[in-house]
Amino acid sequence: MNRNNLIILTDLALIPSFFLSACTGLQLHLAGHMGNMDLWHRTAALHTLFSLIFLVLALLHVFTHKAWYRNLPLHHMGKRTMVVLLTVIFAMTVLSGVYALASDITRVGILHYKTGIFLTILGILHIIKRLRILKGFISRLITTKRRGDN
Repeated sequence: MNRNNLIILTDLALIPSFFLSACTGLQLHLAGHMGNMDLWHRTAALHTLFSLIFLVLALLHVFTHKAWYRNLPLHHMGKRTMVVLLTVIFAMTVLSGVYALASDITRVGILHYKTGIFLTILGILHIIKRLRILKGFISRLITTKRRGDN
């Protein structure tokens, strides 16, 4: 698989995994408020699964864009600020999630929830900004496949 197809497929897989992670995170928070521990445990298992899938895909996404990150110090932040902020909040959310999973400290869970909300907002904005690019990638991928089938 060439690099461009890997980027396209990774980006396309990131979108549903992002939303599944975010939705189960919100459900987990609501289940905690409802006091339904059975629902909370099931949702926690799903949130952990979807978040791990999202983490692997996000790391692959960063790896395929490593030149962008490597060249970051050479450029004025400008339009890059949002992606840098998204990266920092993502790292904080992952670290607080791992720590919350390994401990029973409520403050860490609340920090994870708050960074998760912020990550969800930034992630949605990041996706919206790139929808046109993704649509073009999908069109080229479909066109290339059709030509290959002839």
